[in-house]
Amino acid sequence: MNLNDSQIRRVRQIIDKVYSSEMNASFLEEISPLVGEILDSHYFACCLFPGKSSPRRILISNNSREFVEVYTPLMPKDFLIDHLVETNSITVYSRLMHDGYPVDREFLEETQKVRPVSDGCYIPLKLHNAFAGFFAVARAGLNSNIFSDNDIELFNFICGFLTESFIRTFRNKLQDDSTALINGRGEILEQGEFIAEAFRQLFSQNHARNPCAESSLYEKIFMSRVKAFLSPHPLPGDGEFTIIKDGRDYHFVLTRLSSPPLRHFLTNEAQLKIELCREETNKIQNYLSVEDLKNRYAYTRQEHRIINMIYMGLSNKSIARELQISESTVKRHIWNIFTKTGVKNRTQLVFKLTN
Repeated sequence: MNLNDSQIRRVRQIIDKVYSSEMNASFLEEISPLVGEILDSHYFACCLFPGKSSPRRILISNNSREFVEVYTPLMPKDFLIDHLVETNSITVYSRLMHDGYPVDREFLEETQKVRPVSDGCYIPLKLHNAFAGFFAVARAGLNSNIFSDNDIELFNFICGFLTESFIRTFRNKLQDDSTALINGRGEILEQGEFIAEAFRQLFSQNHARNPCAESSLYEKIFMSRVKAFLSPHPLPGDGEFTIIKDGRDYHFVLTRLSSPPLRHFLTNEAQLKIELCREETNKIQNYLSVEDLKNRYAYTRQEHRIINMIYMGLSNKSIARELQISESTVKRHIWNIFTKTGVKNRTQLVFKLTN
């Protein structure tokens, strides 16, 4: 990934905002022009589907009101979302057109009429390990440049930080006994009883409050992640990590403590808050309510499991492996799900269940 000086400055501004602000509509509106300057793009959008993170579908965009009014009812026909959901991967408009991907002519004609673009790129937004929406950028005008590999890699890099901010903002709030404060040297200054017990299990009794001694493998893993997060150039994912010991997962989330600006020079003062998640981290979680779906569509428990795996972006083969059933059985379950819901594909399923 190649960046010029101006792009580096803008990326740093986004990262600073991610670690100092709460994810909300105002935050996304603030970073929209920065993304535009970095990628030489004109439109930025973030769409959240209802689920654990949002009570309703949310679309935040710097597009004109006229375009949003045209696009919103046509969203279920957006073939870029089709490809995103089907493949659980980055989707680029120019490449789909080049490859002859089937498009919905009504969607294409109506949206291009009100806001013509040469190219667009969609990045999956995954929360709670499930497909929860997408980020998008587009370039105005039919004759502007298409997105290069470097552009797409850079946008994906930025979206990694944005997703991390979503995770910290929307995940379930933890109780006080699940949190601890850490100074710049990695010493634990204050801690709740729940997380303290985890530290005692992970680290030796002598180092339960001072893992920076790094005398064991688990202390070294812990400190490497704390140091990475405190570094001037953290990467997406540095703020969340799991340590596995004796068959148990300890899932931690790091958050920088807000200001004074000189806090990072005061190594004895608390620099970070660390939280230990109580929920199991390596299980497939329910993104949509079991009872709600049973009442609305009479899904079976197995069908509900498969729906959640569809939200995770798993292929039929992966679902079969997870449930230890044949791929043909998975296809039969999915056909039943589509029939009960009145849809024809995974994208329509996502829109129907989240309306």
